[in-house]
Amino acid sequence: MQHSLIGFLLLAEISAAGAQQPAKEFTTRMPASTTSARRSKLPLAEQMRRRPDILTGEVLSDHASQFASSKRTLGETILMSSDEKTFYLFVHRTENSRPEVHARWDDFVIVKSGTGAIEMGDSLVGSELRAMGERIGGRFHQSYQVLVHPGDIVRIPAVVPHAFIVSGKEPLVYLVIKQRHLELPIRWRDPN
Repeated sequence: MQHSLIGFLLLAEISAAGAQQPAKEFTTRMPASTTSARRSKLPLAEQMRRRPDILTGEVLSDHASQFASSKRTLGETILMSSDEKTFYLFVHRTENSRPEVHARWDDFVIVKSGTGAIEMGDSLVGSELRAMGERIGGRFHQSYQVLVHPGDIVRIPAVVPHAFIVSGKEPLVYLVIKQRHLELPIRWRDPN
């Protein structure tokens, strides 16, 4: 009984000490060359997979202010995960996009400002190969629209054709988190 009570008090003290740490210490990414990573018995790929991705509000605000004065559509990759399976894209859209579809990427869209819609459909007709596993252009065979407003989050699964539509005078500003699924087949290849 005394042993478990000491363990409980020690755990409570450690938890309290951790809770008192400034939040900033928990939001910075550790350098890739720390000694603990080199001593790990895990394979390097697993070490990279376990690293957290941290995208601060400050970074998003900086990109928003850089793009705010633009009268055209801009997009930029602002972070890539250590294992290269997740990409973070910041988009300032002033015009509708062309339809696109990708075989291995889920898109998580977080709307920051503006209003619009995401059009999704069952297939694209007349699209062209952009890259292995990706097609762009053409038109939807059948489609529907999801209206989006600031604060909305939409997941577009891999293999679902989609396009972004700007409605209103303000640009549609959003963050796209692209998550790769290596287990899915590459559906479209360059015939050459």
